[in-house]
Amino acid sequence: MGPTTTRVCAGVLLAVVAATSVTLPARVTHAAPAADAAALKKFEEGRKAYDAGKFEEALLAFKGSLELLASPNTRLYIARCYRALGKPASAYTMYRMASKEAQDRLAATGEKRYTATRDSAISEAGELEAKVPRITLALPSDAPDGTEVKLDGEVVPRGGWGVATEIDPGPHEVTATGPRRKPFASKIELAEGQQKRVDVELAKLATAFVSIKLTSRPAGLSIDLGGKPLDTGALGSEQAVDAGAFELLVRAPGHKDFVWKKVLADGERATVEVKLVAQKVAGGAAKGTPKWMFYAVAGASVVALGAGSYFAVQAKSLSDDEQAKNKFLRDPAERDRVDSLSGTANLLFIAGGALAVGAGVLAFTTQWGGAKEREKAKATAVAPWLGVGTAGVAARGSF
Repeated sequence: MGPTTTRVCAGVLLAVVAATSVTLPARVTHAAPAADAAALKKFEEGRKAYDAGKFEEALLAFKGSLELLASPNTRLYIARCYRALGKPASAYTMYRMASKEAQDRLAATGEKRYTATRDSAISEAGELEAKVPRITLALPSDAPDGTEVKLDGEVVPRGGWGVATEIDPGPHEVTATGPRRKPFASKIELAEGQQKRVDVELAKLATAFVSIKLTSRPAGLSIDLGGKPLDTGALGSEQAVDAGAFELLVRAPGHKDFVWKKVLADGERATVEVKLVAQKVAGGAAKGTPKWMFYAVAGASVVALGAGSYFAVQAKSLSDDEQAKNKFLRDPAERDRVDSLSGTANLLFIAGGALAVGAGVLAFTTQWGGAKEREKAKATAVAPWLGVGTAGVAARGSF
């Protein structure tokens, strides 16, 4: 194509840009001036590459132009690039889009320049139609909800099932999955103009059904259904599982594991009543608070009370030093420091006391093991003590 053709095509694109400033249907919007200029530049780059036979380069430039500004003329050249690259289906689809968009612009604006683009797109699509391969994906009528079909990794909407669809020549792969269905996969090769039907098989998996009834729902409950975790919120509904050897495992902290095993036949329905039994420790007592929690609280109490004692001693020492001075030589800043140290000590004593009380309570709920250790725990006590100018923590008993 010569320079004259280039000027004509550029004029068509400029006409499209100008036409977008007219009030059009909602699907046609006007781009910003900068985007218009960039779209035109990209289009010109595509035309130069196309005229030079660099169709991959031209295709990228035309696509960039189309992203900036919708244009039937740009779509026409994208279709021509696809055709030159041996992708008749992609070209055919783009030709039809170009012709429809050109017709819409013609109807909306009355601009006759769109007529040439529309007619060229229709004519070139007609020349190409016989070379376009088509594939039909046929699925069984009982395909369940949740069935997903993919062609070359792209999901095919349910409305596209059973419809002859244009596709470029070459190798393709069809896959399908569905609830309680065996995965399907098929590889095919299509030549130019070839039409092929692929019957997508969705064989049913051997399925049994299990209903679970819980007599109690302790905190931390977990359910393993045939090797897969089950959301406890779904317990109210019947669960579909693989037929054959089946195991149900129910766990909860402080309880014995509940295990139910059975070989289930295809279509069989079973109801399992789960009774969780509280686990006992040596000596018959139920599991209680872990030992580390008691020691952690008791240790924190000791630390807090020890720190409080330190600050109290510091405050007392500083106060005594100031009291020994002549009242006219006493430093107000030191008095403020005494108040600060005393306040910190009081806060630590309060926190340490609260922790000590908590440790005392935990001593009776902690899982100590045998009866002898539990008796030791009962004889253990931790408490703060305060004196004149002194403070501390006292502990009695054995560990």
